[in-house]
Amino acid sequence: MGSRQRWVVLLVLLVGGVGAQAQGYPAKPVRILVGFAPGGGTDIMARAVGAKMTESVKQQFVIENRPGANANLAAKLAAEAPADGYTILFMSVAHIMSKPVYRNLGYDIERDFAPITVVSEVSNVLAAHPSLPARSVKELIALAKAKPGALTYATSGVGSPSTSPARCSR
Repeated sequence: MGSRQRWVVLLVLLVGGVGAQAQGYPAKPVRILVGFAPGGGTDIMARAVGAKMTESVKQQFVIENRPGANANLAAKLAAEAPADGYTILFMSVAHIMSKPVYRNLGYDIERDFAPITVVSEVSNVLAAHPSLPARSVKELIALAKAKPGALTYATSGVGSPSTSPARCSR
């Protein structure tokens, strides 16, 4: 991946749901679970995909936002749903990062889900105020080590990709 991290959003179907396609799938509305609040990037992408799927297969794809626990609430609901293809989890890298961070997720990302497609890739950005003397990540790390407690930063949560710009105080 080099010096840039990529946030890969995956559209995931429960294992076993692919077989449902042979019987005229979808025969009823499909629920797309999103682990984030309405209006965010993942929600907007899920709604765009859901609208195109509805248009394409002439069956409703309903977006259901279930934010919380770094998107793990939605993943657990998806893992507990019947594996019939009518519950889809719209994933982000947050789900992949959760396995090593949280002890008991209530689901196993490798066992309970099968990937369908990559919907988008989003680069993360590290930014700081121009007055900060660091001009590279190496210099930023050295500055943080030289001045413990003097720098602050923002993230989108424990175990999630840091998509917020760094904020430094003096």
